[in-house]
Amino acid sequence: SVSVAGAEDSLSVAAVEGVTADTLFESLPDYFYFSYNVGGWWTRIYIGSDGSFYGTYIDSDYSNPYPERDDIPLYYDYWYNRYCSFSGRFELVEQVSEYEFRLRVASLSYDNEPGGVYVDDEEKSVYIYETPRGLDGSEEFTLYLPGRPTSDLPAGFINYIMQATNDFTSYERMRYWGLRNMGTEEG
Repeated sequence: SVSVAGAEDSLSVAAVEGVTADTLFESLPDYFYFSYNVGGWWTRIYIGSDGSFYGTYIDSDYSNPYPERDDIPLYYDYWYNRYCSFSGRFELVEQVSEYEFRLRVASLSYDNEPGGVYVDDEEKSVYIYETPRGLDGSEEFTLYLPGRPTSDLPAGFINYIMQATNDFTSYERMRYWGLRNMGTEEG
């Protein structure tokens, strides 16, 4: 999975020059956003100056995504939301270059146990608790800063950034912050 800072948060290359291992977490934009336009799912993650983070994952359908599960009620006029509210902490593994840092998820917890179900009749919604897409599949992440050359980055990663930012122009250097899940390699 790939996460990029929202276009309104992304900073110019000049604004991120001089980021070091000591200043990395305090230099980050307000949030990162894992998404892909196809499917309508998203995960938003806020990272604090100490590497702690919190966020929300949601993917909504107007039909039951798990018809084989007996514990999920079937309603014809309800939204079915795969959902996760989570928190944790990143730790810095190493600074690879002036535009690239390796991170590891040191801790990750969920507000609701994955697999659980909650029905909100007032909202006409069914919440199916899952792990957060974009953070699942690996503890290893790479953080890219604006200005990093793009020539050796996988096309899938660049495609995720284009989709998430709605910016479909190819650039020789990254224009946005990017957070890449190294295990799933979706990006």
